[in-house]
Amino acid sequence: MNQAQEKITAILHTRRKELPEIERQIARWEKLKHELSGLESAVSTLRKHETTDDQTQQTLSTLRFSPVYEAISDTVASLSLLKARFSRSTLNIGVSGRARVGKSTLLQSISGLDDEQIPTGSGLPVTAVRSRIFHSVHSRATLTLHNYESFRVDVLQPYHAALDLPEAPQTLELFASYQYPRSDAELSEAKQQESTAIPVLRRLKEMQAALPSYREYLTGAEKVVGLDDLRKFVAYPTAEEEDAAHHTGRPAPRPYLAVKDVQIECPFPYAQVNELGIVDLPGLGELAANAEEHHLEGLQNDVDLVMLVKRPLEGMAYWGKEDGAATNLLDKARGFIQNRRDFVYLVINTGGVDEAKIKALRGDILRSVNDGQLDKHFHVLETNTADPKDVYDNALVPVLNHLAERLPVMDKQVRDGTTALASNVTQRVEQILGDIAAALVKGKSSNLDSSEQESLIREADDLRLKLAVSLSEEITELHKKARQDSGPEFQAYEDSVDQAYNNVNAWIDNGFGHGAEKWCEKAYARFARDRNSAGFAGDELNHIRVEISNFFSGIDQHFETALDALWNHLADDIISPRFGNLLQGNSGRAALSTLCHLMAEAEEPCQGLSQAVQELLALRLDYRTQLHPKVRRALDDLQSEVEDPETGEKKARFTVDLTSAGAERLLREMTSLARAAAYRTRKALMQEAMVPALVIHAAVEQFDDALIRSGDSEKEFRRMARCYRDDIWPGLFAGVEAATARGVAIINAVKAVRHTLAS
Repeated sequence: MNQAQEKITAILHTRRKELPEIERQIARWEKLKHELSGLESAVSTLRKHETTDDQTQQTLSTLRFSPVYEAISDTVASLSLLKARFSRSTLNIGVSGRARVGKSTLLQSISGLDDEQIPTGSGLPVTAVRSRIFHSVHSRATLTLHNYESFRVDVLQPYHAALDLPEAPQTLELFASYQYPRSDAELSEAKQQESTAIPVLRRLKEMQAALPSYREYLTGAEKVVGLDDLRKFVAYPTAEEEDAAHHTGRPAPRPYLAVKDVQIECPFPYAQVNELGIVDLPGLGELAANAEEHHLEGLQNDVDLVMLVKRPLEGMAYWGKEDGAATNLLDKARGFIQNRRDFVYLVINTGGVDEAKIKALRGDILRSVNDGQLDKHFHVLETNTADPKDVYDNALVPVLNHLAERLPVMDKQVRDGTTALASNVTQRVEQILGDIAAALVKGKSSNLDSSEQESLIREADDLRLKLAVSLSEEITELHKKARQDSGPEFQAYEDSVDQAYNNVNAWIDNGFGHGAEKWCEKAYARFARDRNSAGFAGDELNHIRVEISNFFSGIDQHFETALDALWNHLADDIISPRFGNLLQGNSGRAALSTLCHLMAEAEEPCQGLSQAVQELLALRLDYRTQLHPKVRRALDDLQSEVEDPETGEKKARFTVDLTSAGAERLLREMTSLARAAAYRTRKALMQEAMVPALVIHAAVEQFDDALIRSGDSEKEFRRMARCYRDDIWPGLFAGVEAATARGVAIINAVKAVRHTLAS
């Protein structure tokens, strides 16, 4: 079991690491729901306005937000279940089964508790409250108590609903004095025909009569009790207590009604996994209103696997209708877990039962449940639930080993299923946004008469033509500059290379940045340690080669200035003046970035135009990308070995005495070698002076092709004109400002939704 312990500990750790992202997604979907509400309000305002055209009103009226809200709520609920699953610090096994099958006995054998904490019975169900039992060094129980409101909603209201009674009383005092039907004859005619109405009504009236026994506990607080005092808070009254109540006319006490949940801590006798919890799940086969729903809720929130107990007593040694209903309920509980056999183990309780009945039940499960194939749909275990060692060996160990292997798979299925659900909702939201965009486009067109629509097309085509002319002139000018060996840009490049050259020479002359004296001291120390000069010389040459490249990469500042100048010129002198107020408040790179974003996020997205601007902004102009590969050979001579001209073999470049004088000589020789390499690098860079201009020319030429001459260019310019007409040509289409204002409210709401979707 040590290996299972290690795997389970690792699984729980992995779960906790995923919690921050799950919590972020919950907050994201809740924010999205709020933003959709704002969008729905903006849509409603536009739809209802008297100036909105009939076509837009009709399109907007078909939008259905309510189903999307419900789908988002379902997504948040699934994420919350995932959070609950991954938040637990324990691996939890649920134990379920009908009355008299040995469920409580199994729990006792695993936990070491007795009838005072986990009551057993030979007839009616005795477990009234879901208990979570954890392996611990402590021995105590923590009760989570109802307040009256949670008691009213979770306990009373289901009974009222089951009997078609009015809503449960709003206050404790009203409940105490409420006049319930004296018999089923006072119920609705439909309820009188239901066989469960009489016992459900009796239970409800018993709750009211027993109120004095649990009223003091309806505080909503937590209460810690000793294990010896636990039974009355988790179990129905015993048969003896019910009989005594009947004879005395006084109601049996029911403190359990005030208990929402109980957590029990105790040392398990055979626990080999520290992080182990057992969840006692009441509900199957009980008459209590919403018992099965409560059972399902407990399964979804709190367990990793369920052990469903079945005992082959007289008349129960077969797989019956009730058993099928129980497994169907468990199918709902496993949610996104794909295989039944991963989530449910059938446990045959062999204690106190003759072998013939065990054999009969075993065979019926094989045929009726597993289609004649062992463990096909459900794993089947057999154990005497009253024998703790037998339960450990034949039930708990197989289950824990199974979980150690399969729980990561189940977690992934739950995670993937939740993600797929969220993805489907995302598509539904995107559909609404697309429908709104289409309605706004039609609305904008319908707000213009035919002559205005023609005018808008002319303006869009004219804008594209003017940009084409300006960009063509710019490309011609850049072509000339790229082939000149003089001019301000050329001189600025040469100055930046010379500055880098001067800086590297100053570094070389300063003992390669250390000072001559310290450099020689370092060299002499290495000579003494290595008993040769080759190791130090090789390391220094590598260092010199890297540093020379670093110094010349200082010309990147020149390149950055050149790119900024390009973006400023294109944005401020060519593009922004032709786009009216669209890019107002922005200049240079910021203006181009804004244009790129506006094209991508337009009501009718202009992806081609956006991509053209994005590629221009992605232009890189730097020493290491464009120039270093071309001048790299200038540094090749900085090697610690050279070829012997006579033998052709490699030999050490430097041979110096291993003395202080030898170190000084090595410094002189390396200084000369480094200066020569720096000079060659400067010379090579000067020969590449036209490269930056060529790169810029090619980039602008590509920008012009993508923006003006692509196949979708004309269509996208017209789309852009429809989307931003009042920003690009303010006042030209003055008759539609009011409609535009209402449309802007929707556009802003859509942008908020899209931003959250993308986050």
